[in-house]
Amino acid sequence: MEATTITGMSIKNTGGQKVTPLARAFFKACASYNLTPAAVCAKFGIAASGISSIALSASSLEHIEQNIGLIHTYIPKSFWHHLYQENLISEEGLNMTFGF
Repeated sequence: MEATTITGMSIKNTGGQKVTPLARAFFKACASYNLTPAAVCAKFGIAASGISSIALSASSLEHIEQNIGLIHTYIPKSFWHHLYQENLISEEGLNMTFGF
């Protein structure tokens, strides 16, 4: 089974296929703002109207604590605008992030 794993600030493709240009652009944007992709994904995931929870996997107590911290990560509005300008999120996605 082909899979791409996102861990902290790195991409590891376990299936041997190339990582997409969109994924690379997303990781580059995260790195330029010193944000972890996991924190960005968690914050974006809870931004959508009607979403009251998200599921994050954890293999240890430490990992659970890290997951809780993801939701409390400050992500500046300029980062969301950067993602929009790079066509990584839509205008609707940008508007969802205004509540942060």
